[in-house]
Formats: sequence, C-alpha cells, structure tokens
Amino acid sequence: MLNYVRVPLMDERFWAERFQLIGEDRLRAAYARGKGVIFLGAHFGAWDFSAGRVGTSGYPVRIVAKRLSNAVMDKLIVDARAGMNFGTIAHRDSMDRILESLARGEAVGMTIDQNMKRGQGVFVEWLGHLASTVRSVAWVARETGAPVLASWAYPTGPGTFAAEILEEVSWETHPDPEDELVLNTRRLLMPFERAIREHPHLYHWIHRRYKRQPDGVANPYAIAGV
Repeated sequence: MLNYVRVPLMDERFWAERFQLIGEDRLRAAYARGKGVIFLGAHFGAWDFSAGRVGTSGYPVRIVAKRLSNAVMDKLIVDARAGMNFGTIAHRDSMDRILESLARGEAVGMTIDQNMKRGQGVFVEWLGHLASTVRSVAWVARETGAPVLASWAYPTGPGTFAAEILEEVSWETHPDPEDELVLNTRRLLMPFERAIREHPHLYHWIHRRYKRQPDGVANPYAIAGV
C-alpha cells in the first residue's frame, strides 16, 4: 500500500534508474507477434509494479482486477495504476474487453493464484496440493494464440526495484479440449511455483487457497483442525 501511495513521486528518473527491467528482449519479441500478450500475475513480490515497469517503458498494458468494496481504496489503486501508465479492466464480465485488448496488440495481465468457485476453475496441483484454479487464462491463450509471459517485480534495495520477464510459457496440445485446458493451466502456474520456492518471503497469499476440493476429497483445513 505504501508503494501505491508513493506512485506520484515516482518520476521518469525513478523508473529509468531505480527500477530495472530484466528480459525486455522477450517482451519486445512477444509484442512483435501482433496477437497481444498475456501477462501472468500472482500475489507475489511487488504485485502491480511489474505492469508499471512495462507501462512506463511505453508498452500498452492493462490488468484484470476485482473492484475493492471500499470505493476510496479502489480509486487510490486504480489511479496509481494509471500513474504507472497502465489501465484496469474490471473483473466482472471482462472477457469481451480482454479479447478486444489483445486484438489491439495490447498486453493483458491476469492473476492466476486465486481460489475459484466451482464451475469457474479446474483442479490442478499448486505447491503440492490440489487447488481450484482459474481456467479462463488458458482458454484465452488457446483461442487467441497470444504469447504468455510470467512476470514479477521485487525490491532490490532501499528504494530500488527490478521487474523480471520470464521465458514464454509454451502451449502443450492434447486431443481432448477440456484436458488440454487443465494441462496448460497447470503449466501456467509453474513459473510462479519456482519463484515462490526460491523466494517464499515475497509470497503474500493469506486466504484459504485449498478450501475447494474435488468431490470426495477431504477439506485439508478441516483435517488440520484450522
């Protein structure tokens, strides 16, 4: 939250000299394909500031995010994103706007580590346990052919940061369309799993990620008595 409040103080010099962008060659190559770019995000590191580093570098980017119930806080964060030169797509009924943005050659950031309601997610492994995971990211990737890049930002010292663009997540085909989505949803999670295992102190997810389980599978929190 302090970083969001500080955005008006982050001038061009800050972004150019105090916020390193690693892997920009991957970024340029993905945009050059003309199909838009899907950015994978998670509640890890400095969150939105990865998109901020991309946006302030002149690349068109928007992220999909839920509106906060507190209107004041929601406006603060949306305005901070605009101050970092990227837009917000409200999560509710967002699919048409996502597809339109990609068709224009923009990047769309989509978060992949939330617990999903039944009918909205698929069960795949996440950090060693089954978790209901958003399926629409893989669906959009399949339908549009947009390259998928994982990215994250992190502090490197007092007042300095880095944003890292990881290697493109390749698509794996499968003869069954639904199994193909499940298979590739799992593949989309893997870059963040590796990053979290290497830097666990930067992972901020505090909700019950595993509270929804397949039929017949016991709730792990009930087993643990929490």
